Amino acid sequence: MAISKSLSGLAAAVLVVVAATAASTTGADARYYAPRGCTGKREYEVTLWLNWSGRTHPGSYPDGGNFSPPTVAAHASRYQMWAPGSFASDGIKTVAETGNPAPLREELSTYESAGHVSSWSGTDAPTESGVEKVVLKVTADAATGATYVSGATMLFPSPDWFTGFYNVPVCRWGRWVSKTGGRLTFWDAGTDSGKTHEADDAATVPPTTIFSIQNGDFPSFNTPVGWYSVRAMLTMQQARPAARTAVRPPPTPTSTNWEPPPPVSVAGGVRHPPVSTTTTPVGTAAVAGAAGGVRDQPIRLHDNNEQYQLHSTRADLYAIIQTTEALEGAWRRGSVSESAYVQAVRTLIAQFKSTADLLSDQMPNPEDFWAQCGLSAQAARIRLCRERLQMTAVDQVYPQLLQVAESLDRVASVPATFDGKATLAKWLTKLKTLPATYQLNEDEVRQLTYDLNMTYRDFRAAVGA
Repeated sequence: MAISKSLSGLAAAVLVVVAATAASTTGADARYYAPRGCTGKREYEVTLWLNWSGRTHPGSYPDGGNFSPPTVAAHASRYQMWAPGSFASDGIKTVAETGNPAPLREELSTYESAGHVSSWSGTDAPTESGVEKVVLKVTADAATGATYVSGATMLFPSPDWFTGFYNVPVCRWGRWVSKTGGRLTFWDAGTDSGKTHEADDAATVPPTTIFSIQNGDFPSFNTPVGWYSVRAMLTMQQARPAARTAVRPPPTPTSTNWEPPPPVSVAGGVRHPPVSTTTTPVGTAAVAGAAGGVRDQPIRLHDNNEQYQLHSTRADLYAIIQTTEALEGAWRRGSVSESAYVQAVRTLIAQFKSTADLLSDQMPNPEDFWAQCGLSAQAARIRLCRERLQMTAVDQVYPQLLQVAESLDRVASVPATFDGKATLAKWLTKLKTLPATYQLNEDEVRQLTYDLNMTYRDFRAAVGA
């Protein structure tokens, strides 16, 4: 629901500024954001397998269609290149409408100087066609919290359509990620209302937030335009991880003729190995050895790298859900500060979306994971999947709107005359007079969503975001 997206976007923006103001956080003291466990820097190779042609999209691909010069960056959670439900920055707007990456790269350079972006890279020229492989490199830096990777490139020609990925974590659970990736899909920057690839310019006034056009209709026809991967570059000292195995306990003797192994000579005398006195049957993992003894037979949990990645990704998703459930409980009990809660939630949501995307072929609906694993974790489900909720009842909207208004009052850089404060106060007054079960109608939902989006835009301008 649009209200939920608009409220969560505005709330996150306001609370992040509140937290940043309270902690006086700058690039110089960004160690507060350093992910626990990940240390140093790690270089990543970002590969885009672009696949957009008349064969993949026969009902929409324009003659000569290609991609603008792609740009990727490694950054901290304090910077956001783009994300659904957020307004496009001038850099993303220009990329999506014209394909020119210069404003976006100037934006990245500015945030790099402030310590929010560790590195970025991009090609100098657009692709020659819609089917091409592009390889770029970025360096993540744990010291500044720059452990997320984002990228964008325009589908040319188009009104304001682009593809890319956002806020992909490369440090998870205290360890650098070796490889991750996902689909490249169609996105609308919300700045042009054109409906075809070669439509005349038609600026969207006021602009809307970025939204997906990856559906069964024109132009995507529910077919992605490629894939991306983010792979850690290994040094000579880093060995490839061994296959994960489970080994049964050593078998114990069952024959009365069994004798203990001979003593072992050591300095100062002899040592007798310990002898087990239990007499359980030999397990099925024991097989005859060359000398008539027994040895352990490892049980493989995967037969190839694809299965290994699948099991690891599902384990990551399970851990994200359980961590979110614990965090929500800590927040309700007042055991975690507001600033720490907001940052942790943003990180977990980004990790959840990125990890769920990797399982989209086996599990199109991420909420199915709860049933598959027998999870309760309802607080985590609401938090991580809240964009699917229909939030139109007064008792659902009013508490979140009140929280945003109270947080906005704590931002010292926003003047008392800020129009957004009056807008929120007007809605709070109206909602307070209505029954808790009252459902906002379509016109009210549209107006509230519009007001929230405008307040969000004005707030970003007021704080220089």
